[in-house]
Amino acid sequence: MKILDKPERERTSESWEGLVAQSLAGDRQALDDLLRSVQPLVFNLAQKMLLNPDDAQDATQEILLKLVLGLQSYDSQKAEFTTWAYALARNQILGFRIGKIEALTGSFDQYAEEIQAVSDKVIEERELLNPETQILVKEANVGCMLGMLLCLSRDQRMVFILGEMFALKSEVAARICELTPENFRKQLSRARRDLYSFMQNKCGLINKENPCRCHRKTAGFIKAGYVDPQNIRFATHYYQNVRIFSEERVDAMCDVEVEYGKMYRNLPVYDADTTVLAVKAWLNSLDFRDTFRM
Repeated sequence: MKILDKPERERTSESWEGLVAQSLAGDRQALDDLLRSVQPLVFNLAQKMLLNPDDAQDATQEILLKLVLGLQSYDSQKAEFTTWAYALARNQILGFRIGKIEALTGSFDQYAEEIQAVSDKVIEERELLNPETQILVKEANVGCMLGMLLCLSRDQRMVFILGEMFALKSEVAARICELTPENFRKQLSRARRDLYSFMQNKCGLINKENPCRCHRKTAGFIKAGYVDPQNIRFATHYYQNVRIFSEERVDAMCDVEVEYGKMYRNLPVYDADTTVLAVKAWLNSLDFRDTFRM
């Protein structure tokens, strides 16, 4: 899993439509380009919904296969391609198996108790100069924020990710969620209220009166198994230009902003680059060629 600078949804609507048309006409290169371009969009949705990168990759593979099989049903007169792809991804993810991490995460109160139970350990300022330590702190920060999302129901989480993290227009996100724009905005408001109320009461990045700090929890997260120094899942390559932090300034590495939503919008954008390879192997199968005459 690699981290992208930004999602690839910067393609124009005409560009997407062109790839779809060429794919349906039997152009395999266009289909490969279509899958490669749409993969980061659906994988990031799956990753933020399911948290576990392995589950997200499995879900993404299923989504891409369904996308190929259902491509002939896409109607550009009803929705843009990315809207259609997100809707397909949403339906697949909402019905995806409950992973171990998601199953263990309950209410916000339970999550607060779990975080509080993790012991604090102040990292010496000299150790904070170590780039590897800084990556571990960032891993703890991103993992904790994504963990907060799991306290929302899947429907709430989907609404929050589309409306707040991906910043989609309410009309577009509502179509994806099969809601009216008004109902979508109401559900987004409730999800924001629940999540931000928790952060205001518990997170030291938001409210300095709260004692919880990412860098002080990092060692405890490692001991508890939440952060694995040998398997960085969320913060790999996050800092290409490593900054130097002191004890007083270390929280700045967590990209704290005044607005809660910006903290989530600033989380990394991921790409499961092996998923398309698995789908392409399936596309090359004899059964697929015979079925779709490609």
